[in-house]
Amino acid sequence: MTFQITIQPAGYQFPIEEQETILGAALKHGYFMPYSCREGACGVCKGKIMEGEADHGNYLGSALTEMDKAAGMTLFCCATPKSDLVVECYSAAVISDMPTNTLTFPFGAQKMAWPTEQAKAPEPELSAGEPTIQP
Repeated sequence: MTFQITIQPAGYQFPIEEQETILGAALKHGYFMPYSCREGACGVCKGKIMEGEADHGNYLGSALTEMDKAAGMTLFCCATPKSDLVVECYSAAVISDMPTNTLTFPFGAQKMAWPTEQAKAPEPELSAGEPTIQP
């Protein structure tokens, strides 16, 4: 079953499948939300469900406490929808609008881009010289 998710306060909207995590759907549709472990252990992706219902999934109790859940919080990397959702994430952004930093290595065989592993990185180039970071 497909539900609709809205990320507030930005108002981003996209579909989310019943077995898809909130974070996974956001990244798939080109939206960034803060995360680190993607395993429910660190709590970096913790956010509030403002409307709707979600299954919290598997997580460590230290990352999402009973008090957190009572306050409407969940871990976006683990939570899956049970209905249409409105979630709160002040750090959400459109991935394609985010600046990408490039790191060139002196040994010349690698080029990396971030902020996310899902961001479209430029093709690797061979380069020589000192390591440089280019905005």
